[in-house]
Amino acid sequence: MIKMAKDCGADCAKFQKSELDYKFSKRALEHLYNCKHSWGKTYGDHKRHLEFSHDQYRELKKYAEEIGIFFTASGMDEINSCDVSLESVFFYLSQYGRPMVVSTGMQSMETIRRVYKTVREHNQNFTLLQCTSAYPLDPKDVNLSVIKEYQKEFPDIPIGYSGHEQGIYITVAAVAMGAKVVERHVTLDKTWKGNDHEASLEPSGLAELVRAIRLVEMAKGSPVKQMLPCEKNCHDKENPAFTLNYKAEVLLRRRRVQRINSSGRLFPPSPFRRHDSSLSHSVRSPDNFTVRSSSRRLFENKNAFKVRAVSRKDDRREPPDCGADCAKFQKSELEHKFNKRALERPYTSKHSWGKTYGEHKRHLEFSHEQYRELQKYAEEVGIFFTASGMDEMAVEFLHELDVPFLKVGSGDTNNFPYLEKTAKKGRPMVVSSGMQSMETMRRVYKTVKEHNQNFTILQCTSAYPLEAEDVNLRVIAEYQKEFPDIPIGYSGHESGINISVAAVALGAKVIERHVTLDKTWKGSDHAASLEPAELTELVRSIRLVERALGSSLKQMLPCEKPCHDKLGKSVVAKVKIPKGTALTLDMLTVKVAEPMGVAAEDIFQLVGKTVTEDVEEDESVAPGLVDSYGKRAKC
Repeated sequence: MIKMAKDCGADCAKFQKSELDYKFSKRALEHLYNCKHSWGKTYGDHKRHLEFSHDQYRELKKYAEEIGIFFTASGMDEINSCDVSLESVFFYLSQYGRPMVVSTGMQSMETIRRVYKTVREHNQNFTLLQCTSAYPLDPKDVNLSVIKEYQKEFPDIPIGYSGHEQGIYITVAAVAMGAKVVERHVTLDKTWKGNDHEASLEPSGLAELVRAIRLVEMAKGSPVKQMLPCEKNCHDKENPAFTLNYKAEVLLRRRRVQRINSSGRLFPPSPFRRHDSSLSHSVRSPDNFTVRSSSRRLFENKNAFKVRAVSRKDDRREPPDCGADCAKFQKSELEHKFNKRALERPYTSKHSWGKTYGEHKRHLEFSHEQYRELQKYAEEVGIFFTASGMDEMAVEFLHELDVPFLKVGSGDTNNFPYLEKTAKKGRPMVVSSGMQSMETMRRVYKTVKEHNQNFTILQCTSAYPLEAEDVNLRVIAEYQKEFPDIPIGYSGHESGINISVAAVALGAKVIERHVTLDKTWKGSDHAASLEPAELTELVRSIRLVERALGSSLKQMLPCEKPCHDKLGKSVVAKVKIPKGTALTLDMLTVKVAEPMGVAAEDIFQLVGKTVTEDVEEDESVAPGLVDSYGKRAKC
């Protein structure tokens, strides 16, 4: 396992070490354990079978040093999720001065505040991990939003994530949200005996997770919005959205986008939602929309086919099958988009479909009738249909088509006459921001807002394919601060799906991606596009992350009860305590006990109170046995 962790790129191999007689009460170890995962007749037999000896730990540590990976373990009778409510344990451990990593499963925010205060008093070097103690963990119980709460509550320490879910994308989202430490269970075979294995990553999954985390770390980049050197080729050639009309893109609409605009009206959850049958399909005002909690996905596809390929309905059925909401094309009126000299220049690229750039573009451009056919077919298969209007005449045609929204490509984002005319159409707008500065985007916002309240801005870098270091996902947060009354999204040209998943975790409400049926096809965009299987996985992963964001309220969840009942710790008698004895701290300790006694976090409240009956050594101190405490508990 240590070698596997090293080979997969992990920084540290962490085990679990228990001194069983200190972790469990005698009765807990003696209870029968006939679970299918059992390695013995009693729970004690089971745990002894699994526990490494001190010498074995020394051997493991030596091996880890030899191959160059950090080695440590959770001290299971000193600190783990089951122990975070015990301040005396933290006081003891923090005296060592070693860095500490504290998981927070099964705890409330009130308890975690006490934990922070206790550790902070003695040790400045520690981190808290958001954690839900269920195996495997359902995405709805992950509550990644707690990471942001921890960051606000405890700004002077790093916050991390300990994940027990299946797959890697929720953990990738945690990194995007700022998790500085990530902990995942690993196994060599998920089918092995033991309930943890199903919630663990096999070697290929761990390697992919490490790669994805490194990618997202690079992709977060800078919060400064500016034109990048990698965008120069696209800028010099033409507007980036014009580059190849057969490029394919996907917009994935995220849920919970209910907003109030400056006039006090409810901002629509999506410009992509079908209206009530009594309303026209065209969008006349934001009030025509009904707020929905469900997610909306928007898929844009312009195949690299000649006109004859339009009838290939099997190909065009790919986007709806992948779970997208809307197929978006690009429409150009070439004589209005390009001047005569631009169309007549020779075009000898390996991607060329003609001797001149005009011949190349005409080969790729669909006619008005073909657009009407595409729109009709989209209605038949139940997916929204629209296009980027690549010039003013194209916008007029799309407005005539009655599309649900208009897309502004990055190349027209600083074309203010075009922006104003498009905004005045009154349709929802999606505005990409590749090759632009923040100063320009402020002007864009002001220009559109004056005429149209219903629009979104997408962070975008116009390079194909886009390298992770040029993505600059942090611009999303800058846009959210600059333009708090509109949804912010992300238009991605990178390879793979991890960075787009990270954008969702950062709050992107719209995701746009290029798609293709074959990345090897002629055309520079195809290498930066998703094939159908990748698009399907992207949609699935975004839905997963949306569920995993959950609530920012930190509390013990119902799904954690089995873990708490099995491993949650409570107060037991360290020595025999006669009836009528006033309790002192040295009479008490904390273990996994049967039956469960006073909650570990309340151990200090017992000091000075008297016991109403004899309590044998290693027996649970039940709430009803402690004068005053039992009465308070019943109240």
